[in-house]
Amino acid sequence: MLQVLADHDPVLNPRSVAILGASDDPDKVGGRAIRYMLEFGFDGTIFPVNPKRSQIQGLSAYASVADLPAAPDLGVVCLPAKLAARAVAELAEIGTAAAIVMTSGYAETGEAGASAQKELTRIAEATGMRIIGPNAQGIANFATGAVANFSTMFTSVAPQDGPVAVISQSGAASVMPFALLRETGIGVRYLMATGNDADLSAPELLTRVLEDDEIRVVLLYLEAIRDRETLIRAGGMARERGVTLRVLKPGTSAKGAAAAASHTGALATEDRSVSAFFDRHGYQRATSLRDWLRPVPLLLGARDVGRGRIAALSHSGAVGVMIADHAAAAGLELPDFAEETRRALHDILPSFGTVGNPVDLTAGLLGDNAMFGRALTAIAADPNIDVLQVSIPVAGDGYDVPALAEASAAAAAASGKPVVMAGPQAEVRAVFRARGIPTYDEDLDVVRAIAAAAARPEPLPIVAGTAPTLPPRSGPLDEAKSLSVLAAAGIRCVEHRVCVTPEQVLAAFDEIGGPVVLKGCAAEVAHKSDHGLVHLGLTDSDAVQAAVTALGDGLTSLGLPFKALVARMERGSRELMVGARRDPVLGPMVVVGDGGVFVEVLKDVATLAAPVDAAAARRALQELRIWPILQGARGAPPMDVVAVCQAVVGLSGLMEANPWIESVDVNPLLVKPEGQGAVALDALVVPAQPEGLA
Repeated sequence: MLQVLADHDPVLNPRSVAILGASDDPDKVGGRAIRYMLEFGFDGTIFPVNPKRSQIQGLSAYASVADLPAAPDLGVVCLPAKLAARAVAELAEIGTAAAIVMTSGYAETGEAGASAQKELTRIAEATGMRIIGPNAQGIANFATGAVANFSTMFTSVAPQDGPVAVISQSGAASVMPFALLRETGIGVRYLMATGNDADLSAPELLTRVLEDDEIRVVLLYLEAIRDRETLIRAGGMARERGVTLRVLKPGTSAKGAAAAASHTGALATEDRSVSAFFDRHGYQRATSLRDWLRPVPLLLGARDVGRGRIAALSHSGAVGVMIADHAAAAGLELPDFAEETRRALHDILPSFGTVGNPVDLTAGLLGDNAMFGRALTAIAADPNIDVLQVSIPVAGDGYDVPALAEASAAAAAASGKPVVMAGPQAEVRAVFRARGIPTYDEDLDVVRAIAAAAARPEPLPIVAGTAPTLPPRSGPLDEAKSLSVLAAAGIRCVEHRVCVTPEQVLAAFDEIGGPVVLKGCAAEVAHKSDHGLVHLGLTDSDAVQAAVTALGDGLTSLGLPFKALVARMERGSRELMVGARRDPVLGPMVVVGDGGVFVEVLKDVATLAAPVDAAAARRALQELRIWPILQGARGAPPMDVVAVCQAVVGLSGLMEANPWIESVDVNPLLVKPEGQGAVALDALVVPAQPEGLA
């Protein structure tokens, strides 16, 4: 039997497995692992443990852990919760390296269960034995037959070894992709359902799987993220080995992202931060089960989709138009054909056919099935094309489907480019799939699969640590203090004065010169405009005096002392916002987007995981709806995108160098025309809440 990992790995490649709570009934939880290992060719030793039986499923059984002739590499605990902890301790005492606790009734049930789970964790910490679970469905290695898993799926869907691993914190979410992949003929080597992740976590198992050189795709399902550093390390391993990590993380609501005092707190939601983290570390995040699995056939194909430049070929003009629309929405290109290709197609297609991309073979395909192969061969040779999308919206009498599939396989083999087929008829797809052509039931899935397969993790940013380490602050920071923090990090801030009397306001106006902005300066008020504490465009002493009076009345109504900020009235092209938030698990997140008072409403923002370099900042800006405006629209000059990127990088460095900062909000960041910079007009820095305070 194939040994795919080092012999010392007790979880993925155990040489011996003990089943505690073993059953002679192969359909019970305590019997399934034994049944599977016997059926699937496990050539290690199986130790059933049950005090009531001397034999279980034809194997010698043992009354207790103490009676085992040797310490197993892996123990599988299928006992009630009240007995499980003692069983785990007994396994640890005899030197078992790892245990899968299938027993439920732990942290997933409430406080009492969480307390019982802590006892398992304590045993692991005290003995060094690793625990998978509790509430775990188990582990399966279909290359070796070591299937310590109680899912019923393997009785109806035959396992097959393959270059895919599935790692899930949910049992159902582990076997659903397994079954769907097997339907398409794709094998799965590792299947892991880890449950509560009390000790040996899904991310840790991911790092172990990535040591197997034959794994090319990992499907990861995470309900909770607790192990940031291991996920980062696994992402680096996958980049190095060329393994694609597809992750499905549910829970896209904002329940975990309570809006803080800043705009950033409202915008850098838990889900945005999760997506930014995955993107930063090379994981492809999926949105559904179908999306999760869609690109796997292309990722495993022998031919690379390159940049994903598509040539679409069909005998329906409508289908070609839809493919073009799908490709545009996915950010993919349907390039113009080279002149040589156009000439060849002109000779091949009927006079009413389309020689552009997409190619419409028309109903003429019915009378000339060979036309398909000739057209496909010509297109496949085009240097502007990376992948060929063949759509067969209808086939029946008159269509030589085997010949079409054979021509597709020949074009792929001759060109070295992948051919992908879409069609609604299962029997047609089966013919193409039998010739090694990946198939889908609709063209949208093909385009999205190509887009995912063409995606490559961006290079990891190399960011110099230039941000200063500042003395920790406690308590809320007002605008003036917040601006001083930004200035120390090299972010350009508006010229301003802090005043505690009306006389100082007038003196500041004389120093700066009009026009100026007069704002209340109070840490207790985050959104000053909501309280009438912002007065714009003050150009003379009378206007300043009137604003001072109104400001004083407003502060008094809020029970606040007089403290004002007088700032130069800057002119620019666009108000953006940049901000940062320290996610308690994922680390610093930086937000950049359209600014102003409606920033939370419009939400034209992008979130990035720190550290951020200028290239990543620019890519984020390009994702915004306002990107064409930043580039210059309707005759307006382009804006200073470089300065915006510098501000984003500076904010990222500030957060990394100063763990005492919980969040930063710069709104607006006024962007000037290209070459003239960007200036922070307002800022709010929120220190982390001291531990123990409400």
